[in-house]
This record gives sequence, structure tokens and C-alpha cells, in this order.
Amino acid sequence: MATYTVKQTGGDYSSLNAALAAVSSNDVISIEGPWTVDDTSLCIIPSGVNNITIQIVDNDAAHPGYWDNSLNHYRLVPTTNGHCISVIVDGAIIDGLAIKQNGSGVSDEGVSIQNNDTTTIKNCLITSGRNADDQDGVYCSYLKDATVIVENCIIWDFTRRAIGFDHTASRTTGTNAFKINSCTLWNNGQASEGLSCGIGLYVPAYPHKTMTVDVHNTLALANDANAYGGDIIQTNGT
Repeated sequence: MATYTVKQTGGDYSSLNAALAAVSSNDVISIEGPWTVDDTSLCIIPSGVNNITIQIVDNDAAHPGYWDNSLNHYRLVPTTNGHCISVIVDGAIIDGLAIKQNGSGVSDEGVSIQNNDTTTIKNCLITSGRNADDQDGVYCSYLKDATVIVENCIIWDFTRRAIGFDHTASRTTGTNAFKINSCTLWNNGQASEGLSCGIGLYVPAYPHKTMTVDVHNTLALANDANAYGGDIIQTNGT
């Protein structure tokens, strides 16, 4: 196991994605501050690199619990279209990051989970510029059997959902789980979205996967649920 430092100056790497390109399984990426610029690269945790931890390790890099461009905390704000962070591997932990989806690509997510294991996202701020339709703060691919843990996060201003999972007719077996603890999900969704809400779980009416959603100590409010109603929804299934 190795530890790599991401820092604006003086670290092993000056961007998170550059560090991700160098890691091996079980490595740790530690982000240190201060930062006077945004980290603007899309980040991919690459295939075959499991159990990676990305963490903020000092007060200079840590956000204060809210987004503030005047402060020198670390901010991941990619300037090109795509998912801010793509999690293709198993066992990833993302801890303490401030992430903004500022792209204009439809279905560009804050964190896109595309693996068959457990991904943990905790102590993060995740927001968007509301620049395109179908964007979620945290999204899990319907093709995967994943467990997604979201803890102590604030997720707001996404055009579709704070946290979302979609299931289609192409996948009728398998298991998914969302475990959402001590989060705030605010002001997500818009009237034009069919499945907008604070936490979106879409289950079609035909035979479907086994899916579990556990929500504890979480505030979901001011999320536009359109015709489906409520800040936490399940539609077209059981």
C-alpha cells in the first residue's frame, strides 16, 4: 500500500486524476491544501485498481461544511463534460471532497458508480451548476450489483436527483443497496424531469432486481418530485 499526496504545489501530484492514473489497489490518495484554484480534471478510478481511498487530510484542504469560492479549500470542478468522478472499481472510499458538476452533458453525474461492490462516499459536498438535464449527484448503473453508502453528505442543485438508481428491462435479476445516513438532500430536480426527487429509486412493473434503500437521519426537502410526489420515491413497482 502506498500513499500519494495531491497538492496545488509541492505534492506528488497537482490534480486528483493524475494521482489516480498512478495508483495500485489498496493505495491512499491524500489531498492537502491550501488551494487557490479549482482542480478541473474529470477523475476516473481506473479498472483493476480496487479498494482505493481518496481523502482530505488537513484543515487547509477541508471544506467548512458549505461551498465557498472565497476560501482555499479543495474543490473538484471539471471544466469538460463527463462524470466528475467515475468509480469503475470495487471498494472505493471518497472522503471529504467538495465536488461540483459544472458540465453541460446530459446524464453527467457528480459521482457515477459502475462496479459490483461497495462504494462509500462520506463527508462530501456535491453540487451542480444545473447546466443539463438528467444529472444526479450520486448515480448507480443499473447494470451493476452495487452497495452504495452515502454518509454525512450535502447534495444539492442537481437537475434530476440527489441520489439515483435506474433499472430497465435489460436487467431483471441481481441486488443493489443504498445506505444513506445523516445527509442533506436539497433543491434537486426540475419540472421537466420524469423521475426527479431527493432520493430516486425507479423500479419498473415487470420482474426486477432485489433493491434495498435504508435512510437514517437524513433531511430531504425542496426537491421537485414532479408527478411522482415526495422527496423519497419508488415508482412502478414494489
